[in-house]
Amino acid sequence: MSATASASSSPWSSSSLSLDNSDNPFAPVTSSSPHRPRTLSPQKSLSPTRQASGDASPPPLRVRTERHLSDPSRLRDLVARNRPGTLSETEFDAAGHDKVFASAWLNDEDVAVGTKCNRLLVVNTRSGRRFEIPNFNGAAGNAVLRGGGGGGGGEDASRGRSGVGSPLAGVSSASTAFPACSGIHTVTHNPSRSLLAVGSGRPSEPIQIFDLPSISPRAMLSGHTDVVFAADWLSDGILASGSRDGQVLIWNMQTEELDNNQLEAASSTNATIGKVRDLKYSNRNGRIAALLPTQGVVRLFDVSHSSSTAAATDLRLRHRSELVCLSLDRTTSSSTDLYLVGSEAHVSVVDPRCAGVVMVAESVDEGWGVRSLTMDGTGSGIIAIGGGLGRISFFDMRARKHLSWTDTKAASPGPTDELFMDDSARKTSYRSSGSGWLRHDSVYLSHFSSAIVRNAVYSLNYDDAGVRLFAAGGPLQLNLCGSYMGLWN
Repeated sequence: MSATASASSSPWSSSSLSLDNSDNPFAPVTSSSPHRPRTLSPQKSLSPTRQASGDASPPPLRVRTERHLSDPSRLRDLVARNRPGTLSETEFDAAGHDKVFASAWLNDEDVAVGTKCNRLLVVNTRSGRRFEIPNFNGAAGNAVLRGGGGGGGGEDASRGRSGVGSPLAGVSSASTAFPACSGIHTVTHNPSRSLLAVGSGRPSEPIQIFDLPSISPRAMLSGHTDVVFAADWLSDGILASGSRDGQVLIWNMQTEELDNNQLEAASSTNATIGKVRDLKYSNRNGRIAALLPTQGVVRLFDVSHSSSTAAATDLRLRHRSELVCLSLDRTTSSSTDLYLVGSEAHVSVVDPRCAGVVMVAESVDEGWGVRSLTMDGTGSGIIAIGGGLGRISFFDMRARKHLSWTDTKAASPGPTDELFMDDSARKTSYRSSGSGWLRHDSVYLSHFSSAIVRNAVYSLNYDDAGVRLFAAGGPLQLNLCGSYMGLWN
C-alpha cells in the first residue's frame, strides 16, 4: 500500500477523526452545542512517518511551564523580588522608651532590642508583649573581665590562650574627649545562640554578656573607654568589639575561661584614627571590617592566623558624609563577602578583591541618611535599607535599581477619581515606618508641635527564614524622645 493511500485511510485523517471532548478540560466549548463531538484537523506536530504508519495512539499532551517555576533558585528569587510589595506592618507598643538603636532575633518569636535610654528589652512578635532585662554592674557571681586599656594593655592581652589575642594594627587606644553619649548601640548573639553580647550604654561601661535562652547575667567585658558602637562574633567563644575610643578589642570567651575569670582582650596600638562606628566579621576570609567615618574608609583586619600584629587594608569610599552603618552580603557565590556601607544619601557596595566601590545606590530618604542595612540571607541580592525619614526601601543589586510595586493602599480623592487613576500613580519604592510613640514634652511643644515627626529606622533584621523583617528606631531629632518597633510580614 502506498504512503498516500495509507494516509488517506488513516484513522487520524480530517475526514474520519472525531473525538468526544465532553470530559476534556482543555477543549474549548462551542456556543452551539457544548457536548457535541467536534471535528479536529490533523496535528501539525505529527511527522509523515507517524501518519503513514497508521499508529492509532493519540499524541502526548504537552504542558508548557515557565523556567522560573521549575527551577527552585529562580522561584526563590521571584518570590524575594515580589515580597516587598506584599509586606504589611504589625506595630508594637514602645511607649516609655527612647529610640531603639539595635536589635537581634533570639528565636522564631522573640527579638532583643537596645534603646538610647539604656534599656534592654525582649519583644515577643506573636503576642506583642515586651519584657525588660535588668542591667547588671559587677553583681555577685559575675565575672568582671578587663581588657588592656591604653598602650600598655596589648602586651598582657597577647597572652590569651585562644591565639587570637593579638593587637590590631592602625587602631588607636588613646581616648579622646567626646561629648556624652548614651544608649545601647549593639546587640548580637553568637552562632549557637548560647551567649548574647550587649554594647555598653554609657561611656566607660563594660560590654554585658548574657546566657541564652535564660538571658541571665554571665560576665562584663571592661576595656573600652567610650561608647561601644559595634560588636560581632568570630566564633561561639570569640567576640570582637569596636568603640568610639578608637579601639578594636578581641575577647576570648571560652566557657572554662569565663567560669574562671581568665578572659583577656587584645589591646590596640597608638595610631590615632578616630572612632569605630560599625564592625563586621567575615568567616569566609577571616577578616574584621571596621567602619571608620573619620578616615572615610572600611579597614580590614586579618585575624585568620595568630600573629603579633594583624595586617590591615583600607577600602576607600566615595561618599563619606555621615557613615553610620555597615553590613555584609554573605550570600555571594564567590569566596569573598561584599561590604555594604550606608552614608548620608547613598549605599556603597565595596568589593575587597578590587579594593574599591563597585556599585552605588541612592537613598530614597531625600538626604536624611541611611541608618541601617541588612539582607535576607537567601542569596537574592536584595538590600533592605532603613532611612532617617522613616522609609524602608529594597535595592536589587542584580538589576541595579530599587524595587517598586503598585501601592493598593494609595490614597485617592474619591471613588470616582479612583476609577481613572493610572497604576503608575500608585507606584512606590518604599514602605513607611509606623507612627510609634512620641513624648509631648516642652521641646516638642515649643519646636515640633506643628511638624510631622518621622521615625528613623535605626535597626533592621530579618528572621532566619528571611521572610519577616523587624524594624525599629525613633525620631531622628536629637532632643525628641520617642520610639518605634514594627514587624513587616
